[in-house]
Amino acid sequence: MTFYNKKITGTGFRTNDIGTNVYLWMPRASEKLYFKTGLTYCNVEKFETDYILNVPIQLYYQYSHYKLRPNFYLGSNNYFPKGAILNYFWTLSVGGGLNYKLSNIFSLGTNINSNLIPIPYKMLNNENSSLFSYSFSFGIRMDL
Repeated sequence: MTFYNKKITGTGFRTNDIGTNVYLWMPRASEKLYFKTGLTYCNVEKFETDYILNVPIQLYYQYSHYKLRPNFYLGSNNYFPKGAILNYFWTLSVGGGLNYKLSNIFSLGTNINSNLIPIPYKMLNNENSSLFSYSFSFGIRMDL
């Protein structure tokens, strides 16, 4: 679940997010580097759209020598709202977290993600919202 708070107007909205991410290993560049993408469905309350699809495009670095594995990522989140006036927008995304390796295949993971709304988007759309948003996620990772 992600909560977006509009500081100046005093109104915000909440999304219930569910989806999956795919990590493509890039061993020629680095044994610890991945290309991260996926698809997340966001059910939105109190907004001009029914739902939003999110497609992340990020570089993901994971230190992977022990059971507890820190990670960091940087890239963009690309949003596709259904039925909104603006049918596409993106944010810069940076985050990090920890994965705990349960077995050779399964890991539990948690991440903190921060998105930066580009200043030209705010200026063109006369947005009163904050430049930053933060979210926390928890999931199960399966290495194939």
